[in-house]
Amino acid sequence: MTNLKGADFNVCTKKMKKGNQNGVILSNNRKRKLEHVSVNVYTDFNNNRNPKCITDMLYGEICLSNMSIKCIMDSPEFQRMKYLKQLGVSHHVFMNANHTRFEHSVGVGYLARKWMLNLQRNQPELNITEKDCMLVQIAGLCHDLGHGPFSHVWDNILPRISNDIEWNHEDNSVKLLQQIVDANKDDINLSNEDLLIITEMIRDLPKHETEERDLQGTWTKRRFFYLIVNNFESGLDVDKLDYLRRDANYTGLGGNKYDKLLERSRVMRCDDHVERICFPIDLLFTVFDLFQTRFKMHDKIYTHKVTKAIEYMIGDLIVLVADTFTIRGAKLPEACTRPDVFVHLNDNILDLVGEHIYNLPDNNKNKTRARDLYERIRSRKGLYKDMGHSTLDMDRLKERLHLGKDKKLTEKHLNIFQRVMYEYTKESYESVEKGALANSFPQDPDDLLKVTTVTLHYGKKSKNPVDMVYFINNRNQVLKGDHEEIRMRLRSVRPEAFMETRIQVFCKIPCQIRYVLDAFRKWCEDNKQMAPVSQAVLRSPSPSPTSGNNYSYSDLHELSDIE
Repeated sequence: MTNLKGADFNVCTKKMKKGNQNGVILSNNRKRKLEHVSVNVYTDFNNNRNPKCITDMLYGEICLSNMSIKCIMDSPEFQRMKYLKQLGVSHHVFMNANHTRFEHSVGVGYLARKWMLNLQRNQPELNITEKDCMLVQIAGLCHDLGHGPFSHVWDNILPRISNDIEWNHEDNSVKLLQQIVDANKDDINLSNEDLLIITEMIRDLPKHETEERDLQGTWTKRRFFYLIVNNFESGLDVDKLDYLRRDANYTGLGGNKYDKLLERSRVMRCDDHVERICFPIDLLFTVFDLFQTRFKMHDKIYTHKVTKAIEYMIGDLIVLVADTFTIRGAKLPEACTRPDVFVHLNDNILDLVGEHIYNLPDNNKNKTRARDLYERIRSRKGLYKDMGHSTLDMDRLKERLHLGKDKKLTEKHLNIFQRVMYEYTKESYESVEKGALANSFPQDPDDLLKVTTVTLHYGKKSKNPVDMVYFINNRNQVLKGDHEEIRMRLRSVRPEAFMETRIQVFCKIPCQIRYVLDAFRKWCEDNKQMAPVSQAVLRSPSPSPTSGNNYSYSDLHELSDIE
């Protein structure tokens, strides 16, 4: 804890006095800015003069003086995020990517409040109250409470082990926040109406509901409040501002600062009579850079081939033990629907699963395979091997597969692709291998390969997200991003397409790499798609003639997984 004297400001910027390592002062520029802000936004609620201060790598010292905020952050539900890595398993590739959902959530809450304070200072006519700032910050703090182990990876694992529950991390965040409030009613100053407002700031509101509220003017709070944490129109929100900068810094790419977007934005009434946050037109390229950075991060970091390989291995491992593994007496699907159990579910699940596997009886049909898969993950020997990717020509696939207007590939299509490649692989393998080895080819396509698609876009699928952002030109006119003036300014940097879909294949058995890669190439040729971009090593391990099983999980050769 750090005690602040004088005005109890929420954000304190420390600057080391040159030549005096013990001198800590506020910069004069920062003092001038803080003088325009009223006393701490939370002081009127709790009259608390002992703020909780956290030092963040990106923003310096963040001080929280509101009792409700501190109580939420000290709860087991919020502290759990310290054990959830922001980037799932990316630290296996980028060694410094060990930052957590806790850090990100604190950063989003900080930026949310900072944006509100800037609007409060620059536009007093908006009548932004201290409580408004608190509600938006709580939404920022709690928007990721409901993430499962390994963050977004869990969203893909859960449907594989249960078809009976509908689950997403936004809804789960709301449940956990409700549990926090119920357990701390005396300390958290939030009404049921306040909770409903925070809930709507976290969740995606249905389009028809937002249109109805716009027509009837039935927003509980000012409309732009709901777009600060989760912008359902353009995607330009504080969640994206924080994670792009934070993830880039921790992975060594170096993140851009977008402070000007918060400092110079204004709330304006647009042509459709709706209030929105607008940006000066000279920040147009800053906005475009934000969305372009999103594309690059997904391409280089979030979908890295080794990261995806480990994600799929963890998914296969959890599916193998899902019938017997429990946490606090509940199986995983049940644990995800019970907030009191879910609070104990974090990235440590991999170690718990490993211990569980070794305690399984020897007659368990999945024990040997699960144990070997767990050891492959831990030792990094024999990871699923990336066969490369092919950027799909969706127009050609649309004709062959009779896709709808959205040209969207479904799980059914991927299963067909996987089965076809499996048959190609089997045919190629049996033409080379004879006798017992040929008969030992895996009978299930899921045991041999993984076929998946990766969709990269700027934030709004095939659309340009800048088209949904509003700007203020030099004549103080509000222009939507698809206005001709905006398009002309961006004509030199606009890509031909804002989305691309790739098909990606992983081989699960090292000694089958050459055959799976040939099958992938043949599939691309048959479907008139680009040849796969691959760095797969074709020197695959030779099967042991004495084992009689060329896809044994227990006798694997070490391969290089990062090229």
